[in-house]
Amino acid sequence: MIESFRFKQAISYHYDVSKPLQDGLELSNDTQNLQPLLICQHGYGQNKTMAMRFGQNIRRDWPIIAQQGPHKHHKFKDGKFDTGFSWVSSFEAQEDIDNHHNFILHCLEEALESGWTTKNKVYLFGFSQSVSLLFRFAAKHPELVAGVIAVAGAAPTDWQLDGGEKLPIPVLYICPTEDKSYTYDRMMHFKDVLSYHSKELTWREFEGGHRVPSSSYVVMKEWLDLQERNNNST
Repeated sequence: MIESFRFKQAISYHYDVSKPLQDGLELSNDTQNLQPLLICQHGYGQNKTMAMRFGQNIRRDWPIIAQQGPHKHHKFKDGKFDTGFSWVSSFEAQEDIDNHHNFILHCLEEALESGWTTKNKVYLFGFSQSVSLLFRFAAKHPELVAGVIAVAGAAPTDWQLDGGEKLPIPVLYICPTEDKSYTYDRMMHFKDVLSYHSKELTWREFEGGHRVPSSSYVVMKEWLDLQERNNNST
């Protein structure tokens, strides 16, 4: 007879914070209080250093929180073993999703209490595996998110072309057209799903494989500027 049991204990979630400088000095909380915040998440097998690199390539003038997935694994890179991190697996995925949401909520609470930003100026960036999780978070907490930037990732698998709008916030999706992880046909399905469920979908395509296209960073920055102008005019 075989019985299954569960033992739960805390695991660590790691993140880095970057605050902008002005004349070589960190901005005061009074100045930062009006600034938007960018929360960045990496793809499968990457880490918080890569997440920070994504964020700083978009906006060095905003506070950035670069989060790291909790699940570590070995990977072979450049002739040696390295450590990569991931966000979720198919085994008891809901637990990973809940923990992912709590991770973002913790960092948001810290940012708001520290005066780095205000609640209606928080943007999410995700690449690859983290994208569908960020969509789920934004759908559950739309009052906390001003917009989502998604690059080469999936729409949540249980979102179909039915029901009500799930994302009452604007979304920018960066689609590499030669992605082997997500074929172009799959990307077009994601586009249909996101068009149906988001308040406003901006879809941009770039040549290349499963990566963040270097030429897309200026598009992301301009999109964020547009969102902030729209927010400030209302």
